[in-house]
Amino acid sequence: METFTIEDCREVARRALNLKKRLLMQEAFESVGATNFGNLKEKDYRKFIEYLKSRLPKKKIIEY
Repeated sequence: METFTIEDCREVARRALNLKKRLLMQEAFESVGATNFGNLKEKDYRKFIEYLKSRLPKKKIIEY
């Protein structure tokens, strides 16, 4: 099973913010009982990331 870090959480959250999905990010924090990265527990990293990834559009691969 893959382990995640706080940096992994931040990376996925940045992607949400770049897509103007601030509310989605807020919902992800609420889903794990946190309000920000400061009180996001290590045991909840996977759930936080999976919540966001399951609701964000899939990355498109651009071929040239």
